[in-house]
Amino acid sequence: MDVARPRRQVHHEVVELPPRHVLEEVGERVLRDRSELTDRQREAARTAHFAGFFEWPSEHTGEEVASMMDISQTTFTQHLRAAENKLFAALFDDTVTVS
Repeated sequence: MDVARPRRQVHHEVVELPPRHVLEEVGERVLRDRSELTDRQREAARTAHFAGFFEWPSEHTGEEVASMMDISQTTFTQHLRAAENKLFAALFDDTVTVS
């Protein structure tokens, strides 16, 4: 006997992005202000980028990128997440309205 399962309703927030020229200006500011990243955060982000970590599918796993840096995967992930947090905050804070 097939029992129909109730469907869960998922509610998504609506995000309104600013015009492209505003994002480009913010992106330029992020590049200028990248000194806010620690050396290790910058190294983690740079190594991940050039190793194809952000590609789909990824060219290298987090474990492989960590090995390239001679650190543990946990440490790599901590550095990368901190860098992402700072970069995204600089890019999106005060430019996005969530409703």
